[in-house]
Parts: sequence; structure tokens; C-alpha cells
Amino acid sequence: GLSKVKVGPSSMAVLAKVALM
Repeated sequence: GLSKVKVGPSSMAVLAKVALM
């Protein structure tokens, strides 16, 4: 979820990959 974004920019990259899926 968006909460993971708070962990750091790394999670944003992961979310981007998930979005592609």
C-alpha cells in the first residue's frame, strides 16, 4: 500500500514494477 512509500524511495521503485504488472 501507500504506507510502504514511507519506507523510502526503494519502495516507490517496487510499486512502479507492480504497477507494470
